[in-house]
Amino acid sequence: MMVKNLASYIVTLLLVSMAIISCIDDTTMQEDDNSNEFDIYFGSFGGLCGFSDSMSITVNLDLDYTLTDFCTDTNFETDNTISQDQYSSLINLLTISNFQKLNYNSCDRCVDGLDTFLHIDGDDFTHRIVYGFKDDLSSIQDFVDRLNDIRESVKPQ
Repeated sequence: MMVKNLASYIVTLLLVSMAIISCIDDTTMQEDDNSNEFDIYFGSFGGLCGFSDSMSITVNLDLDYTLTDFCTDTNFETDNTISQDQYSSLINLLTISNFQKLNYNSCDRCVDGLDTFLHIDGDDFTHRIVYGFKDDLSSIQDFVDRLNDIRESVKPQ
């Protein structure tokens, strides 16, 4: 009887240990979300004239940008690269959990306004928001500001 209780105790101890170890691994993975590499898609669309622009920044450091504006007959496209330092500093501004909490699907364009989209693909997730000028982005504002800076640097002058 004592051997049976000891064996039961050992099995229980092993199962509890495995559960604790798996929880520790999950916690580490969540805390390391910012170490992931992401493909980022960012741009705006809408307005009376049919304005749209789109920028993508990929893990392999490709930066592609397109702009279409029917009011000014602008049709611009460029392929660039960014440095690893630029990419890393951009990613360091992003807290994935804050981004995933945002669930905007604005339709300012429905009344001749402008909407902005932000779509991010990671190793184990994908999330997209479409936001207008009234939506609160304070939890990711520094990241969005840096994306705007990059977009302005590749736009035609």
